[in-house]
Amino acid sequence: DKILTMSLQDGGHLTHGHPKNCSGMLYEVINYGVNPGTGQIDYDSIQEIASRESPKLITVGASAYPRSIDFERMGAIARSCGSLLLADIAHIAGLVATGLHPSPVPHADFVTTTTHKTLRG
Repeated sequence: DKILTMSLQDGGHLTHGHPKNCSGMLYEVINYGVNPGTGQIDYDSIQEIASRESPKLITVGASAYPRSIDFERMGAIARSCGSLLLADIAHIAGLVATGLHPSPVPHADFVTTTTHKTLRG
């Protein structure tokens, strides 16, 4: 199966399809990235790639992306090509919980997080 995920060099996570991780060994991984001019996720490019490649799963979420993620737009992209959307909010869960970052819940098919990053006690 194909997965579409943010590239590590653009801020994505090592577990999201990197060749040294089992996800990168088990799935055909296609990457999206940021617009080099703005440094922001290139949603138009994601739409083009998703339409062309028809991935089974699109992941959104990052280790090193300091801007707000448009989960609503990512959900629309996933639905437009019949893909599932997984939102990994481990690095922003505290911001989502407090309302300082948009929630992926109404837009993603799956949401994952941890309790040892921004949700520490």
